[in-house]
Amino acid sequence: KLVRGAHAYVPAGGVGDFLNTNGVFNWLSAYSNAFAFVKERASEIAKREMVREGLADVAGFSAESSPRASAQKSEAYDRRLTVAILEALSEWTRARDIPLVIQSIPFRQPSPVALIETFPAAFDVHREGVWFLPAKSFLDADVDRELLYWTRSHGHWTPFAHARAGEALAELIDRESLLERGTPPARR
Repeated sequence: KLVRGAHAYVPAGGVGDFLNTNGVFNWLSAYSNAFAFVKERASEIAKREMVREGLADVAGFSAESSPRASAQKSEAYDRRLTVAILEALSEWTRARDIPLVIQSIPFRQPSPVALIETFPAAFDVHREGVWFLPAKSFLDADVDRELLYWTRSHGHWTPFAHARAGEALAELIDRESLLERGTPPARR
């Protein structure tokens, strides 16, 4: 069951605010690859530690578990948590007559090159008030023709893939008249 622990949660928010508003650090982030590299690695280490601590609080996880068993439990927990968050989001938007548009982002399998959809099947995307757009459906045609993911990143899309996603989302929103839903007739 999804239970809210706090009204807002921004891990290390104060540190992030300082780094993003400090002129020297802001300049270093924009112009120094070395600084950006160190900042990214420190962020990864901090996130990994927060995940480890969070999983230790979840029943069934322990330091004595084998790495494989812990990884499997973690993946199962991640899927359940994702579905619970999507369920809560769907309920919240439906109660306010707000259309919920979900676009999944597939993983890129390097060899053979393919896009793998990993959206959790446990969340019913065919319910009222939800529009689901799997990015695999509009990126598959370009998987061998265009660079869709940066090769030296953590799976980030290229501008080409972002443009295709923007076009597909705009087409869905226009086709389904989603900007008009929930708007009083006088304002449509």
